[in-house]
Amino acid sequence: MTWEIKRGNGLFLPQIGWYLDAQKPVQRAYASHAHFDHLGPHEKILCTPGTAALAQTRLSSNREYLTRDFGETFELDNGATAQLYPAGHIVGSSQIRLERQGESLLYTGDFKLSPSRSAEDCATPQTDILIMETTYGIPRYVFPPSQEVAADIVQFCRDSLAAGATPIIFGYSLGKSQEVLQYLADAQLPIMLHPEPAKLTATYQTLGVQFPPFKPFDLETLPGHVVIAPPQKSDTSFMKRIQNKKTAMISGWALDPSSEYRHNCDRLFPLSDHSDYLDLIEYVSKVNPQKVYTLHGFADEFAQTLRDQGYDAWPLGQKSQSTLNINSAPTLTHKSTITPSSQNHATTPESFHTFATLFSNKTINLDALTTYLTSLSPTEVATAAKLLIPSDLFDSTAAEKNRELIQQAFTSTPFATEAEYRSLYDQTRSHPQTIYRLASQTEDPPSPFRNLSDIANFLRAYRDAGSPMFRISLLAEEFKKLSPQESKRFAHILLGNHKADLHYSTVCNAIAQRFQSKPAEISNAYLKSGDIEKVALAASDKTLSAITFTLFHPVPLSQANQASSPDSLLSELGDEIWMEDLPDGLRFQVHKTDEHVDLFNDDLKNATHQFPEIADALRSIPQNYIAEGHLVAWQDERSQPIQLIHDRLARKGQDLFLGEETPVIFWLSDLIWLAGEDLCAKPLGERRRLLETFSVNATIRISPHSTVNDPLALDMALQAALARGSRGLIAKNANSPYQLGQIDSNWQILLPNS
Repeated sequence: MTWEIKRGNGLFLPQIGWYLDAQKPVQRAYASHAHFDHLGPHEKILCTPGTAALAQTRLSSNREYLTRDFGETFELDNGATAQLYPAGHIVGSSQIRLERQGESLLYTGDFKLSPSRSAEDCATPQTDILIMETTYGIPRYVFPPSQEVAADIVQFCRDSLAAGATPIIFGYSLGKSQEVLQYLADAQLPIMLHPEPAKLTATYQTLGVQFPPFKPFDLETLPGHVVIAPPQKSDTSFMKRIQNKKTAMISGWALDPSSEYRHNCDRLFPLSDHSDYLDLIEYVSKVNPQKVYTLHGFADEFAQTLRDQGYDAWPLGQKSQSTLNINSAPTLTHKSTITPSSQNHATTPESFHTFATLFSNKTINLDALTTYLTSLSPTEVATAAKLLIPSDLFDSTAAEKNRELIQQAFTSTPFATEAEYRSLYDQTRSHPQTIYRLASQTEDPPSPFRNLSDIANFLRAYRDAGSPMFRISLLAEEFKKLSPQESKRFAHILLGNHKADLHYSTVCNAIAQRFQSKPAEISNAYLKSGDIEKVALAASDKTLSAITFTLFHPVPLSQANQASSPDSLLSELGDEIWMEDLPDGLRFQVHKTDEHVDLFNDDLKNATHQFPEIADALRSIPQNYIAEGHLVAWQDERSQPIQLIHDRLARKGQDLFLGEETPVIFWLSDLIWLAGEDLCAKPLGERRRLLETFSVNATIRISPHSTVNDPLALDMALQAALARGSRGLIAKNANSPYQLGQIDSNWQILLPNS
């Protein structure tokens, strides 16, 4: 039998039609536990009763939970049977063992082999094939005995209280907080819980987990208590309320040499709800699999450790690996072997040093870029393009997080101390320039030996790493391998290059010249897919026409011209002109598939959480689609000023969800993708005909249109739009295609002063 596994949204088993630990909504998924990185708002969720109870506390309703007890044998699809076994990670956490056609597969999810104070003991069922989590899969991560760490935490709390300070213990709200609560209670310390862990601890108690007395956080009676809270920065309102405090972080990553720089905490304690390196090895020995596939964390390194011990072990592919046949030898990208470098290597086209040197020049033009790409193989062109547009790897939010990690990683290398870095950064105000100057000062900087593919593979692994602590460890190790010039460019890539040396259109044009394609085809394929690497490979293979939209990747929408006058508008748009209101609202694009709906604003940022009632209403439309429209404040069947929306967005926290105070509706105006079909090349009239088949409601409406062909009718239409509270009119040629990311002469805006 052949087990087939697809990566991407968790894991997917196509032969039985089930996802494992998917985050994005799917029809049915197994959830190993209730942490959000293993859980999503799926239609059906297979899990233990404990995970279901915690998930119901954290997710919205309308989920069907298929709960199974530990050890119970049950049937899935296509002849597969399954059992759930305790994982020891948090309460209710489970492993799933599947068997079909005589071959068993065990997926661990997150697990902890050593006993936990707030979770069931981890089981070790026998299996043929094992897919295991390897977060701490290198020898550095061997944790001290939990009782010793707990004793240190207790002593820290007692010392803080004796000094008149409030000890605050940071641990994740689900799992870590409950573990620490048990240890502190053994010492009979008075404890208060932040509201988040308090809510989840109450759910633990409904599951029969016994806890000693504790109090909800209360500032007035706080003195003399230990506080357990989720990790947060010192400038949060919660932290600002507590004076004279001592803080400690609970994390397995506390074993990292550089961890003291990562948190503004007084202490760090290495206590984890994952298995350490030695427990991972012991677990494999007990399970005794024929084959092992490692997942997360140090997957490459731990697989190599197991191979050294005689196991048939390999890291499960990254997200870019679409399918893995686990009965055959997998196709994997291995880490490059570090060998002494030479000047010859440093000047080869595919070396990262050549790339870093060439693109240190901010004035590089299209001809120079095309010449460089011509020196590379098609695969290397695709890799170089990915590094030239790193926003494909890191959006602005991720790039901002990287900014916070770069300094902490670099100062854990031999190249600089924290003080040296901060001092130089105050002068340069540039992380890449600071790194370059500090790396250049070392007596023996690394020699160049990394290829473009080495950097690209690292960045994918880094992007997929879940923990910030783990990411810092990865970054620190990579900086140690790079020359000063390479480190500088590497930092630029990590920061997303949003103030890019090269605009994406220049890269697209160079790829077009390299593969003798049309620049417009390259650009459109990139805008739709958001993956320049994929586009470059398609250009090489002459398969650009196969590239279409990537769902939930926002695209730059078409932009309209402002008409200089009604007469010019009529003469430029031709005979068949459609008129729609230009609402006094916010323009959004909507991506919807099944239950998953996302709203993206004009800055291409996800704004779904700001308008949950609109997302719920859009979800009721049965089709899967990408559309655009305007969100408008609405009352008494009339548009209200846009300032009401801005006032709503200015509110904080839960106030965003008070939609009744600022009622809004969404006017759908165009459709650019429907059920797998790219509609951009179709005329507006055909796109609108398809849009008007949607079943809409009072909250989601389709923008009405009318036709005009003379100045008098146009003026009357404008006055009517203004009376409805709109800003003006949008005039469109009914035969025009949709032009992504361009100013479209077939669309014009008519305002009162035109």
